[in-house]
Amino acid sequence: MQRLALLLTALAATYSEAFVAPTVTKPFTITTSQTTSLYETAAEKATEISDEPEMNPDNPNLPVLKGDYDWDAEYAADPDWITENVPGKIVLGDVELAAQVTALSKLEEKYRKVRQEEEYTEARIIGWGPKAETYN
Repeated sequence: MQRLALLLTALAATYSEAFVAPTVTKPFTITTSQTTSLYETAAEKATEISDEPEMNPDNPNLPVLKGDYDWDAEYAADPDWITENVPGKIVLGDVELAAQVTALSKLEEKYRKVRQEEEYTEARIIGWGPKAETYN
């Protein structure tokens, strides 16, 4: 009950006009300032705002890409920078492709045998294998 009385007293004190600041009315004034245009001429405005994308000078069918950079021109003097015979961009003949396939087949066969031997050794539970020794 005392809390309710205290709460009502606090609310009444904050609601009274004694704590309200009087409103001051000021006359309404309009101030004008000079506006500056963002563009000095209509030609500048036309060049700044364009709905058409800029086109690539090397290929006019494609738009210009932001950040498009000629890395070959930048690093042409670097001896590690290759521009000829780049893997994935070179065209190989039939003989070169056949040699590549043969070499890859030999590697595949070699590593397949190694994998099968490891799988066989790991699967043995009788004899002198790691799993068999663990079980014994």
